[in-house]
Amino acid sequence: MQAIRTKKSALLLTLAMTAVVTVLRAVLIPPTQSVKTGLFALSYVVIGAMVLTMAAVLFLLFGDEKAKETLPAVRGKWLLPLAITVMAAGVCVLLSTVFDVYNWGAFGVTPPPTKIVTGAIDRVTLFLTMVFGVLTGIYLLRLGFSFIEREGEQRGLLPYFALMPTLWMWMRLARYEVSYASAVEIYESFYDFAMLLFSLLFLFTWARHAAAVGTYRPRRLLFYALCTAMLSLSGSVARVIFFLLGEGDAYRAGQLAGVPDFAVGCLAAVMSVYWVLTPTEETTAAEEPPTENAEEAEATPSKPTQED
Repeated sequence: MQAIRTKKSALLLTLAMTAVVTVLRAVLIPPTQSVKTGLFALSYVVIGAMVLTMAAVLFLLFGDEKAKETLPAVRGKWLLPLAITVMAAGVCVLLSTVFDVYNWGAFGVTPPPTKIVTGAIDRVTLFLTMVFGVLTGIYLLRLGFSFIEREGEQRGLLPYFALMPTLWMWMRLARYEVSYASAVEIYESFYDFAMLLFSLLFLFTWARHAAAVGTYRPRRLLFYALCTAMLSLSGSVARVIFFLLGEGDAYRAGQLAGVPDFAVGCLAAVMSVYWVLTPTEETTAAEEPPTENAEEAEATPSKPTQED
């Protein structure tokens, strides 16, 4: 129970700070724009709120040895909502990627961080981003359907296909690194870089969990999921707020945080809620009261065994 309370505290803290960070980004980032260059400076208040939240979550999760227990498989009353969430994330990634493919092929416009292909490496990473984006959408749709079809989560399903979301996010991060935005507009895209990095860590660790390939650390997966939820949701929602307030420059500065990232953030948040609020099978079995037969067995003294 102590592990559950600790994880629940980390979850509640992350959800609360996600709302706080979103408000801070919407209020504090626009005034940091330089009049001369038009670029935005870093807001150390926003960065401090993010870092302190991550440190607190890390302390809560890693401070309890019982929190190392295996994360629960998807089942029961959570089955349908989680399946719908996974499939909805797949639809968002798939449609966004198809839209980017259409814009690139029909108009030569590429998705952020650049609007045109800047070189051979950019072309390769962009092509692979779109390929893995389509495969990611298909995988998430298949995974959601498998929850319903098999009446629960079956670890080990399509183990190599489970790496598609990781490769998709990896290619997005690689394309950002080879673009001018990583050097010229580092202050503007710092938040998006952190979002892509933690999304990559979350998707990779979740792939190992879902595919049952190798070993994974449950506390690390939950930590990455909570950080991804905070960064992705605050970034994408703050960008919507910039649009509604008419802050066009701030809206374009956070262009890396789009619909797919909002979907990944929602996926990470919903999975975190399930993993925290649902006890594992081992915990459930340990908390069950002893049966009458067990009590009788304990009350009956065992006969001494003869030794040679």
